[in-house]
Amino acid sequence: MTHELVHMAFPSVSRQHHWIEEGLATYVEPIARAQAGSLSAERFWADMVRDMPQGQPGPGDRGLDHTRTWGRTYWGGAVFCLLADVQFRERTGNRRGLQHALRGVLAAGGNIDGEWTMERTLSAGDDAAGVPVLKELYEQMNLETAVVSQSRG
Repeated sequence: MTHELVHMAFPSVSRQHHWIEEGLATYVEPIARAQAGSLSAERFWADMVRDMPQGQPGPGDRGLDHTRTWGRTYWGGAVFCLLADVQFRERTGNRRGLQHALRGVLAAGGNIDGEWTMERTLSAGDDAAGVPVLKELYEQMNLETAVVSQSRG
């Protein structure tokens, strides 16, 4: 249920960007459960270490925007969220994280009732957190994953 409720507080984006919607819910859901005390930090990290490799690019991968596999959609998106969270914290001296960016998207009117472009969504989050982590990471992951998978082939 928590996973589905996370979707309510994020705008719909095009099918091409479905990974951000599912990855976000996949990442935020256990964090919310841990913060509420129904999931231990140890279990949270054990589950992330076990499951996040499912989000890694495979042969022929062309980046998150072009994936249609379950693992890349849910767990690739969750990897994006974890990396964004870490980068926000590093770049703001731990004063801001992904949670701040997501609150900014919601405060700007981004919720399930509206369809936003990816650019608008990432900009709203970055603006709220004060650093352009989401836009930069989005560009990087889509380029790197395509290059990484091509070099494996």
